[in-house]
Amino acid sequence: MMSVRNICRTGGIILILFLFHNCATYDRVTPEKAYLESDKVIKLHHGTDHMYMTDIKIHETYIEGLVKKTYVVYNKKTGSNIVQEPDESQLVHIYLYKPLEEYSTSDYGIRIPLEAIEVLETYEKNTKKNFAIGMGVTIGAAGVTLGVLVGLVALLKSSCPFIYCWDGTKFSFTGEIFSGAVFPAIERHDYLRLTNIKPDGDRLEFMIVNEVKEIQHINLLELIVIHHNKGVKAMIDKYGKIHASDKMDAPLSAVDHSGKDILDKIIQDSDMLTYNGAGELPDTSLVQQLVLRFNKPAKDSIASLFIRAKNNSWLDYSYMKFHDQLGKYYDRWFIKQQKAKAEDLQQWSFDQKIPLIVYLDRNGTLEYQDHFNVCGPMAFKEDVLSIDLSGIDEDEFTLVLESGFKFWEIDYVGVSFDDDIEVEMSCIQATQAITNENTDVNSLVQIDDEHYYLQPEIGDGAIVSFPAPVPQKDKECTLILHSKGYYDILMDPPDFRPRFRDLKKLKKPLAFTRFSRDYFLDIYQHQLISEVNEK
Repeated sequence: MMSVRNICRTGGIILILFLFHNCATYDRVTPEKAYLESDKVIKLHHGTDHMYMTDIKIHETYIEGLVKKTYVVYNKKTGSNIVQEPDESQLVHIYLYKPLEEYSTSDYGIRIPLEAIEVLETYEKNTKKNFAIGMGVTIGAAGVTLGVLVGLVALLKSSCPFIYCWDGTKFSFTGEIFSGAVFPAIERHDYLRLTNIKPDGDRLEFMIVNEVKEIQHINLLELIVIHHNKGVKAMIDKYGKIHASDKMDAPLSAVDHSGKDILDKIIQDSDMLTYNGAGELPDTSLVQQLVLRFNKPAKDSIASLFIRAKNNSWLDYSYMKFHDQLGKYYDRWFIKQQKAKAEDLQQWSFDQKIPLIVYLDRNGTLEYQDHFNVCGPMAFKEDVLSIDLSGIDEDEFTLVLESGFKFWEIDYVGVSFDDDIEVEMSCIQATQAITNENTDVNSLVQIDDEHYYLQPEIGDGAIVSFPAPVPQKDKECTLILHSKGYYDILMDPPDFRPRFRDLKKLKKPLAFTRFSRDYFLDIYQHQLISEVNEK
């Protein structure tokens, strides 16, 4: 079995795949500048020639960094530099159209235009992931460049607490936990359905890894086992309540806030075609809605709303850019937020439409029902909530899912009215949690208390082991990781003094949502102008 440090980071692979499977045609967002914040190394190839690029900076139209023929590392034991090949998990391979000597240099190092990149590659153990970006992609020249840019950012930089499950042959990416819990006051429980975990002998194992500039505070890790009849879908909502269904009803209709019908192509099936929260540009709606109409059985007053969704990667990026507005005030602001009340932090998030909010249309008035927590941008997550239909006498009902500009992507929505399906639930404690420093931190994650397993550095991780549950005859088993914790985002804010009059505006409802929309449109317009000028 592979160790923590030998696992290739697959979150970025998922992101680049999602980019080209998105049904929207206008996801043309480029960061102004993204800096590599990990130990990744780029290996530049042309024919049989190669060089190594380190200290990498990614810009809108090019990538630059320091280039050497050999890769040199400092050996602490001998106190000298040695030449060695980087670990394969560190490498991102870039194949270029032209020889290396034909590319220009800058004060910082060599500069490679994104359009000069033929192929991006990264490797897992026994598995090569190949992205032929720029070859046969029918989305226009600017779209190809964007694909390369997003691929680079995705492969070189990750985010949030990541979970990898042992799938029988390797640790494979599963999802993120307690996303959005970025301050101690909003530490929260999370329930992640483990769809790809397989026994390794008599145990189950997953890996939890810190892959970005954050400090992870992990309070609780336990495995919930649900035995149920075959064909039953079992899930747990954010309150810890089990929902079990053997029949899911699709919506009768689904339209977005602009009135566009998206039922057949997007949310009726779990098929990677997603509704990404915005209509065709120049749609500038701050608050975006998905209106869903369902059948209602006569006697049922409670429905379970099932979704498969994730956050759009634009939410993470615009959140970082939004807080750049704090400049030199960021550190003071961060300290204040560490002491803020949970209700104030949650209210700000709600006012900015960051969660996916669920309303019931009751006689023409939208009645708040609940909201889905932020789940991160790197993998779709299945989730569920209870919907109170008491007082709805008609044979149909309407739900409205609401969020801020391009904050969510929704792959599937369905409802169930099953409330009497029997299941058996049990909780399993971990037998060990071995870090990459070979320390057992299991005692720190056994119960919800004041003791935390900390992951302060990029690459910190632990493999957590559980006894495999005993199979039951004629039953299926659903496994859910129950976790609790929070994380601190470590940022390097811009070096300028903000105007406090402007900072006050950041507290207002929809301020972040408006920033996200306006910033997106600025970049979009910039790209259109650049394309026109190039022609």
